Amino acid sequence: MTLLDLYLVNYGWSKDACMDIHFKDEVAFSSNLVSASEAIKEFGDRSVCYFVDDLVVLR
Repeated sequence: MTLLDLYLVNYGWSKDACMDIHFKDEVAFSSNLVSASEAIKEFGDRSVCYFVDDLVVLR
């Protein structure tokens, strides 16, 4: 599933919502909040490893 697929099926996210984007091999200590519209533009085709609420970990 890509980030775009996840966004399209997750009714809790609006285009004004923020996602906390991280990557699988990254050690995440800080918040990487990005608006959903920006996240889709930048990372929409990336595969999702997992997500919890607004935290999304991409491959």
